[in-house]
Amino acid sequence: NGGYCSTANVIEAVRLANALTSLRYGGIPVLRDLHDAATACIGHGNDSELITVFAMLDIGTRLGELPDGVTQTPVQDDITRELKRLKLTKYKTTVAQTIELDLRENFKVKSKEAAFIDLNRSVFFNRLSFIGIHFATEHRVSQDKSDWKEIWELRWTPEADIQAAESVLKGETVEVACTYCLKEQLEDCADIEKAAKLLRVAYSCNLPSGFGLALSALQRLASNSDNFEKTVSAAWELSVLIRYRDLRKVDVNPLESLLEQLFLRACLVLNDCAGWDDKAAKNIVTAINAMHSISQTDSDTVNDGEWVNSLLTLAFRDDKNAVLSGLSFAVLLERGLVSEERCGIEVSRRLSPGIPADIGAGWFEGMSMRNRYALLSRTQLWRELDGYISGLDADEFKRSLVFLRRAFSGFEPREKNSIAELLGEIWGIVPDDVSAVLLDELNEDETSALDGLNDFDFDF
Repeated sequence: NGGYCSTANVIEAVRLANALTSLRYGGIPVLRDLHDAATACIGHGNDSELITVFAMLDIGTRLGELPDGVTQTPVQDDITRELKRLKLTKYKTTVAQTIELDLRENFKVKSKEAAFIDLNRSVFFNRLSFIGIHFATEHRVSQDKSDWKEIWELRWTPEADIQAAESVLKGETVEVACTYCLKEQLEDCADIEKAAKLLRVAYSCNLPSGFGLALSALQRLASNSDNFEKTVSAAWELSVLIRYRDLRKVDVNPLESLLEQLFLRACLVLNDCAGWDDKAAKNIVTAINAMHSISQTDSDTVNDGEWVNSLLTLAFRDDKNAVLSGLSFAVLLERGLVSEERCGIEVSRRLSPGIPADIGAGWFEGMSMRNRYALLSRTQLWRELDGYISGLDADEFKRSLVFLRRAFSGFEPREKNSIAELLGEIWGIVPDDVSAVLLDELNEDETSALDGLNDFDFDF
């Protein structure tokens, strides 16, 4: 392993190993004796330099393999053929290795097989993962408009060999086994979100027959779906697939009409699902943001006007969850669909002294979830918020802190400084002085006041 060791130390290590096994009435040194002797005589009592050597000698990284012609299960044979065809044989080792794929066609090569080798690799990795053979693990990376790029970590283990042998019960090849698993899961599927994910599996694994089955199951479930979050999740899966277009050489045109249907269905059930408490509303917040994203990226497919009408209804209703109403209002404000005059009226109404603390502060929390720079440019909004907080009594103020602290927790330091400067102008104080006070450490009385909130009964 690159270290130095004298011949005398090796001789003494062999003698010590024999002596240790004699003490245990053994005939030949066992692995434990060899480790102890090497540690004492070669590592000078410290095994830190020998740990790597022990791992390489005792276990190693090489895997045994059967020669061609020796009987294996059909799935194992298929995997071996695919590894050779896709030039992945060198990755069949216990040492984890990373491979980066470019799913686009390579125009610099002559053969069609070489032009789409990375795409075929991706299909192979997805198929293995779906049928439970743990050889390839995909690493999700943030990439702007880079749907063609994938990063996988490859590592073959003895367990993967066992999983490959067991997969013969599902089919004679990886593709057949994958199709069988997909069909089996679709037959018992009663969840629109799961059906959409299985459709994406069929797409990623390039299973034409499974693609049709998944599409039929999703169409069947879409007509009766009344769950906003799951409907949006299914629509999001379709939106991602459509975004790939011809990248995976699968026709996605049938998905556009289904996406339009799911999007419309989500618009219709939004207001019916917006009356839940704040804990349940968290998932709806994520779904609303996803719907807004779909309305922008798939504007040629979905009915954006219906989505705007749903947001308008929710934004100006008082009987729905305040956080969701505030978020809907923020989306409309971001898209320029609310005039300055109407914005001032709604802010004044929502943050008026007669509005309960949790509702007013909750509405502001929802509104602050999007486009904060637009909020920072509206001085009148902060005047209304300042007047609203100033008019609360002690108990109402403490109740409002639950929502206000949660709303401001996501603001970045520079955004908080901008708010401090705005409030300084409203109060007639030098903005820098306000920032200094807010950024200063809490004194003993202020810390005690915050600790006292732990004992406050918020009646939730």
